Amino acid sequence: MLNKITLSNNFLLMERYDFKMDMALIESSYLDVSFDYGNDKVNFLKGLASGDEKYKEFLSDNRKVEIKVLNGEIIGTNEEGDVLYHRPMNKQSFYLNCVPIVKKFKEKSLQSNMVKHH
Repeated sequence: MLNKITLSNNFLLMERYDFKMDMALIESSYLDVSFDYGNDKVNFLKGLASGDEKYKEFLSDNRKVEIKVLNGEIIGTNEEGDVLYHRPMNKQSFYLNCVPIVKKFKEKSLQSNMVKHH
C-alpha cells in the first residue's frame, strides 16, 4: 500500500495504491479556501490520507478515478464505471504504468476548475 497526498495552493491530489491487487484510487479535490487548519496541516493531511470522513466536508469538486489492470491493459474508470483512460500495460511496475494516467487526471481536474472559476 502507498498513500500519497499532494497539496498545491488549494488543489489536493490523493493517490492510494494497492500493489497486491494492482489497483489505485486517485482523487482530486479543492480545499475550501476559508478552511483554516492552523498549525495542524500535517494531521489534516494524515486524516485525509487515512480516509477519515470528517475531513471530507472541507473539500469540493471531488473527482475520482479507479485504476486497475484488465486483460493486459491498464484502465482508469470514473465512479459510474465509464472508461476514461486505457493503455497497454508495459513491462514497468504497476505504479509507473499509473503515472501517465494520474498526470492526465490531474491536468483535467485543474482545467475543469479553471473553466468553472473564470
